[in-house]
Amino acid sequence: MNDNNEKTYNKVKPGEIESYIKYFDTSAHLDFNIEQSLPIVRNILSNLIVFFCEKSSADQIRKTVEDLAKIHPCRIILVNVSDNSDVYSNATITASCGIADRLDRKICGEIIEFENLSIDNISGTILPLLYPDAKVMLWLPNCPEEILQIPDTLLNELDVVIFDSSNCDNTHKVIRLIESMCIMAESPVITDLGWLSLYQWREMTAQHFDSDETRCFLKGIERVVINGGICENWEVSGIMLLFVSWLIASTSHKYLRLEKHHNSIQILTAKNNQNTIFNLELEQDTNKPVISKVTIYANDSGREATFFTILDDNNEIMIKEECRGLCLLPRIVKKKEVNNSILLASILDINETDHLFLESIKISAKIMSDLNE
Repeated sequence: MNDNNEKTYNKVKPGEIESYIKYFDTSAHLDFNIEQSLPIVRNILSNLIVFFCEKSSADQIRKTVEDLAKIHPCRIILVNVSDNSDVYSNATITASCGIADRLDRKICGEIIEFENLSIDNISGTILPLLYPDAKVMLWLPNCPEEILQIPDTLLNELDVVIFDSSNCDNTHKVIRLIESMCIMAESPVITDLGWLSLYQWREMTAQHFDSDETRCFLKGIERVVINGGICENWEVSGIMLLFVSWLIASTSHKYLRLEKHHNSIQILTAKNNQNTIFNLELEQDTNKPVISKVTIYANDSGREATFFTILDDNNEIMIKEECRGLCLLPRIVKKKEVNNSILLASILDINETDHLFLESIKISAKIMSDLNE
């Protein structure tokens, strides 16, 4: 990050935070010697609270929220959660600015960071700092279970809770927590960065069946093979779990059971009295838990077809089809590079929990439970 694009105040007492933030409301304090002629956008559109428990991940999380502040004017409250209620935490306050995509203005967000703050003191410290009449979001990048410790006074203010199942250490915790939160009477909107990061894979796979000529194959899916990397702990990744669960849910299959093999997992489903196998091929030599290929074998009244969605070495996704009759020609698109700051910014437009996401979570929970038996 360019240090000329931020201004920081250190060791600020909680009661003095607002007075320091007011300094950011004048362009004189935010010129940073970059494009001083551009107007500054300071309309706070949302509050993002971030709880993290592992200091080893602090730099990466800090980089993510700094990038977010440059593309979306928000107030970010970054909290390293401590178990010690006697620890007194001062704050670091930073204004982080970037140039808008249209190059016509500067976007500046605020980051208020507490190095150590106990759960007991969180509500009293954070609530007065929330920007009024703006969406309140909570992101739990590496300690999702902290959602269970949050006092009701803060929980009731949350509009959105954001988990991250793509973090291999989080996957099982996140799926269980989301499943349990969904039955709450007044649960906030729940979303997940792992789910959002799968958008292009879901979109490209669904495109196979957009035309009338291929839509008929949806009712005759016989077998699905999904290739992808595994986590370092040799567990199937949250990305793979959510994707296969989405495919099962979106094609109206019912999960029955699974069989574990050395490098694969066979998931048996049923639809209209017919069984379909969804096979997860686990690529142990892949250093990232990502999807590399999806193959769908289908049959419509004796007419066979195979649909491929493939990530190649050039980071491009190719979709192609093999069938008799009208099949679409192969198409190649560049895989979209999405980082957590972009995904977090996209959540602004989410006003309700995605029901297909919840169905996918329920199926993932059943698969995960059977895997652990």
